[in-house]
Amino acid sequence: MPDALAGFAASAALAASDIPFDGPISECRVARINGEFVINPTFEQLKQADMDLMVGATEDNIMMVEGEMKEVPESALLAAQKLPTKPSSPCAASRKNDEGTRHRREARILSRSER
Repeated sequence: MPDALAGFAASAALAASDIPFDGPISECRVARINGEFVINPTFEQLKQADMDLMVGATEDNIMMVEGEMKEVPESALLAAQKLPTKPSSPCAASRKNDEGTRHRREARILSRSER
């Protein structure tokens, strides 16, 4: 879903800039459908979900959580929040890809007179 890409896009923009940034971060949608967690579910899957969270995270920390849910146990909420920080999650893969932008900071856009 497009809103899950917003945090990743902001992270990539900051990593490519000169702004001090201790990133990268990723943002993933986590839903619980029939008791199973699904990362970045489809619209159809979300219709059946009893939990729908957006989780912004680094490898080590949860930075942001927002969402809605029906009544679920606290343990399910905590498990859903921790899911995007696991190295095996698709969110971790997007953070790893974003780290490459740190090494391109020295690159700059040439002005028209320098071209």
